[in-house]
Amino acid sequence: MADNSSVSASPEKSPFPVPAEILNYIITLLEPHDVWAVYRTCKYLQYIINFGDNELLEFLLQSELAPRCGGGISLFVGPNFNPNPDLKAWEDHLWVCSGCMSLKGHLHFNNHSLLQLAYRKPDPATSKNPLTTWTPTLRGKKWGQERSKYAASNASERLGAKRRHRLCIECLFLAGRLNNQPWSPHGFRGGTATTPIVVSRSVRYVSAMERYFPDLAEFMELPEPTDGLYAYNRLHGQTQRWILYMVRCPTCSVWQELKSFRVGGTFARWTPTHDGTGLVRPHGGLNYEAFEIDALRCNICLSREHGFGLLCVDLQDWYHLLMKFAKFELDLQLLEGWSVIKTHQKQFGRKYIKDIRRILQGMTRMYAKRFRPNSELSYEQLALVQFRHREFSELWEKIMETDSHVAFGNLGPGSRFMVWLENFDKYMVTWHWLRACQNEINIHPCILGIWGLRQTRLPYQDGRALPQLT
Repeated sequence: MADNSSVSASPEKSPFPVPAEILNYIITLLEPHDVWAVYRTCKYLQYIINFGDNELLEFLLQSELAPRCGGGISLFVGPNFNPNPDLKAWEDHLWVCSGCMSLKGHLHFNNHSLLQLAYRKPDPATSKNPLTTWTPTLRGKKWGQERSKYAASNASERLGAKRRHRLCIECLFLAGRLNNQPWSPHGFRGGTATTPIVVSRSVRYVSAMERYFPDLAEFMELPEPTDGLYAYNRLHGQTQRWILYMVRCPTCSVWQELKSFRVGGTFARWTPTHDGTGLVRPHGGLNYEAFEIDALRCNICLSREHGFGLLCVDLQDWYHLLMKFAKFELDLQLLEGWSVIKTHQKQFGRKYIKDIRRILQGMTRMYAKRFRPNSELSYEQLALVQFRHREFSELWEKIMETDSHVAFGNLGPGSRFMVWLENFDKYMVTWHWLRACQNEINIHPCILGIWGLRQTRLPYQDGRALPQLT
């Protein structure tokens, strides 16, 4: 029988009008997760069930395999069983931390605790051996000694063998196991001793704007384009894998994603590094000031210390910095095709060279000026670019009817020139949408503050509150 001193003494009176034997029988008919919910109801039911530490851990390990905790749904896709890049697929899953004895979401664990074979959740439908066996008694559960014998002979038997040793990032931090700061060419990774930074999942995003301001369109009156945003900075519009980083706020000691601290980089492989003293210098395409990692404050802490207005201003500055880089990339995509046409204009043939040079007037010069600091396309310049593109598209259709042999090499299918020619209208839609978003934020900067406060806290943040799984 389990020993639990906190519930060792029987309550004076049962709040239920049924004998303890009937309650015990009813509890045996429940699913593991439901028994855990019943156990947390009152002291009398804690006395009836009487979990000990080992029994509670084993029972929670059974609970994480229940359908309501995501058990049985694979999070690894493809022939190589890579982690699913869709973040929403992970949000319905809960994992057990053996340190704080609680069920938590995926952002509370590092990659080692979730992705390694021995720490993954096995499929309950194919799991041959139960974690434990138990039979009901009058007072509590009599836990058997039979546990899974995971051999190391093959991968299927190693799957989930070390789940009982899985720890969340908070328990790892309290145990002093997050102090390692490996060095990279840009500096030291992993944060500092007081403000650790842990690598988390990799998620596909269209751009840096979407990565650091996800779901912002839901807080704005301006809807997204009907066809979605186009990945203007990628060939053929593919999304990129961006790495998420969990940061422990030095003020409230709550783990949150990096987007809640208003810092980051503009390319997918950017990593938060420092010089060894906690000072992060700008790199990765953004011209921001150096900052101290230990001086970071999450959105909620910044709002509490300095007011909601300063939070809105800080988020607005961060938003405009990312918007500036997004507009720079998009303008280059709108003008890139003209540089290719000028370089390979002889490939079109002599009879089209006059028309091509007429269309190119001013376009290549505009492309070269775009690399100057603080320069961006105006609405008048964009209208001219759009008109020239329409002219060239008509000329290209004529060329394809009579001289289709010119479409090869840098002008052939799959080239950056063809991507520009075919997706120019998508670039235009995205250009106007980004400008409209910037105008709305300039008028109503409080949108960013409301978004920031609602994005900050993690689900099941305390780790011990039972999630509402219905």
